[in-house]
Amino acid sequence: MKRIIGFSSIPVDRAASGGAERIAELYRHLPADRFDTTLVTLTGMRDRRGTVELPGKVRNEKIPSPAQSLFHHLGTARLVPFFQVHRFHDAFPLGAEAFLREGADIVQFDSL
Repeated sequence: MKRIIGFSSIPVDRAASGGAERIAELYRHLPADRFDTTLVTLTGMRDRRGTVELPGKVRNEKIPSPAQSLFHHLGTARLVPFFQVHRFHDAFPLGAEAFLREGADIVQFDSL
């Protein structure tokens, strides 16, 4: 069985956008008997850190991020254009590092 770790700056457990649905569906449709799939997502600060199981036996590890909350508010107020979102996610590798140390056969990054 191959181990897949995916990383996304979009929370997928609520599927509030087309991007979130695309990411969730990508992992959901991987054959569970061939792949052990973990999706690590950034969430806003109001969410708790934790694990949620998504359809298709996908483990979703949620990491609250001040950058995610900040970008949401700056984007809503139209103070920062969407294409600059990457500037606010410098802290993401710190939360993701532990998952990378676990080892994986495939690592994929979405919407960072």
